[in-house]
Amino acid sequence: MKVSIITATGDIVGFLHSDDLFTYSDAVKDIVDTFNANNCEAIYADIEYVSKDNTNNIVRLWKSGDYSKQKLKNGWMPPHPTFYMKRKLYKKYGLFDLSFTIAADYDSLLRYLWTNKVEMSYLP
Repeated sequence: MKVSIITATGDIVGFLHSDDLFTYSDAVKDIVDTFNANNCEAIYADIEYVSKDNTNNIVRLWKSGDYSKQKLKNGWMPPHPTFYMKRKLYKKYGLFDLSFTIAADYDSLLRYLWTNKVEMSYLP
């Protein structure tokens, strides 16, 4: 992930992992529009887990809901695959610390949201 962020050239960085997909054609437009409408530094959304054999079959919906520091304190975090942040903030607040082999995303989100109070919007 470090290489992806370092080599990214856009203003907004998000991760579409090897088994992830956008379930509707306007997803990228909605992400950009949310940044512009809310003048925020990061956004996150809901996430649908789908059957590997039929991506139209939703097996779980994670309705993220609005962000609060209290939710973060209680262990909640925005679903990482739906998290998009301005690239300049990765440079400012740091990349993923891969020494946290199974928690690099959680560590980074805590650093961005808790420690540095990145201004975030929710895209249902």
